[in-house]
Amino acid sequence: MAASTGRVCSGKSISAVLVVVHLASLTLAAQSGPRQLLALAGYVIVPSTPLQPLGIAERESVVASAKQLANERTRDLPNFFCDMTVQRLRLQVKSRREMWEPITGEILVRLRFVGWREDYKTLSIGRHRSGEPFQSIGKASLRTLGEFGGLLNLVKDMEFRWLGRARLGTKSVYVFNVAVAKIFGPWIRRGDRPGGLVAERGLICIEEESNHTLAIALEAVDIPLSYGIEMASRSVVFSETPIDGKTLLLPSSSESIAHNAGEFKLRQSSQYRNYKKFDVESDLLFESIESKVTYTGQTE
Repeated sequence: MAASTGRVCSGKSISAVLVVVHLASLTLAAQSGPRQLLALAGYVIVPSTPLQPLGIAERESVVASAKQLANERTRDLPNFFCDMTVQRLRLQVKSRREMWEPITGEILVRLRFVGWREDYKTLSIGRHRSGEPFQSIGKASLRTLGEFGGLLNLVKDMEFRWLGRARLGTKSVYVFNVAVAKIFGPWIRRGDRPGGLVAERGLICIEEESNHTLAIALEAVDIPLSYGIEMASRSVVFSETPIDGKTLLLPSSSESIAHNAGEFKLRQSSQYRNYKKFDVESDLLFESIESKVTYTGQTE
């Protein structure tokens, strides 16, 4: 298991489409954790060749603005609820092909975000109604929580290193390598092992027009062998979402992957839809769950 203490995090998740992501003149290894997560979410980073390169002073201005805007977005998020569809999967090899196979049926969750806290209420698993606690679904699976702001909340404390300009979907973006210090990183552990905090590195995509963060993808670094997990990565993608008469950049999907060589490779893929403002008079009951991200390895 692994846990992150971030308050809000998010993203857009789905298909296991392998996309080769290449940024001209960018030195990133193909198939790296962060890159793979964005590809799984259906996002291709396409290099662009600007007529004028971005100068050092301009890059520093972009980073300062991105950090400020991310902090403001986290601070000003309204109370709301949305539908969260979740797939918990395991990587299997069949006929020499790697395929993600579901561990459970698709999980439909009503997610409530109030006061920078998330509550999860399971509505159904597959085609069947269910009230099973969200974190108990799927034996020996990867289970994550807290994906609505934790990653966005980290932006202000990240170290940025310029990579280049690109396109993410239909958006022109600045792409940076980022690093997260251990003190701000996720808590990694598996089963009953003690675990601990780890540092992270990865990618961030900043929209050129607005300097808003559109995507974050991170992988843990230097995980001690005693934690029982060799690799853990997570991502979130944001998109423009109407809510309460306004259009906000909110999570559309998230991806998390954890594996230990020769044992397992597990994934949680989540999509977020149907955002609605949460009013105090709303008659909704939720199970209270502490806001964390938890990577769960095999429990058997």
